[in-house]
Amino acid sequence: MIRKGGPGGLAMRELAREAGVGLVTPYNLFGGKGGVLHALLVESVDDTERRIGKLSTLAPVELAFAMVDCAVDHETEDPEYGRALLRALWEQGDLQLTPQVWGRCIDGMTEVLRRAKAAGDLAASVREDLLARQQFFDYMIALEAWSNGLLSAEGLRAQCRYGLALALAAAASESSREAHREALLTCQRALSAALDAQGPKPLEHASTL
Repeated sequence: MIRKGGPGGLAMRELAREAGVGLVTPYNLFGGKGGVLHALLVESVDDTERRIGKLSTLAPVELAFAMVDCAVDHETEDPEYGRALLRALWEQGDLQLTPQVWGRCIDGMTEVLRRAKAAGDLAASVREDLLARQQFFDYMIALEAWSNGLLSAEGLRAQCRYGLALALAAAASESSREAHREALLTCQRALSAALDAQGPKPLEHASTL
């Protein structure tokens, strides 16, 4: 329904008809449209976490980048549905429920960054929870740009990986600084190539303040 009708395509009456149940059933199960969207969001995060779980043997920094790739892969495999669901969540989702799910994403990255700090990849003074929080918000901004057609799938991936590389380079320990710098330059080249490939987008023509 969301794929066909966009953010406004989810109607409880139509959902009940498609499921072959009475109108009251989806309300009893989900409470309303916001609850349905929340359930779809949980399903999305569950799928991403399953993908990440298969990569748990990677070194912490490698795993952090793999987590970004898994999230991008999930969103872009069915871009029509992914974009519509994201716009519906932002426009019609339950704002009291959604942060609970986003918190799972931040907690997962926090744990990986904690392991990276323990391995000497990050400076001892770095708060991994705040770094993970910033990384999540950077990801969400890029995801919103993708959902509105301002980034291609590869542009989204490159943008998110560049943001992570930039954060890790800033938080690097003395011993890992050069490795993080090289990773940042690699991600910078990938982002430049992805943006060149997709051509100019409206965002690039926005006037500066």
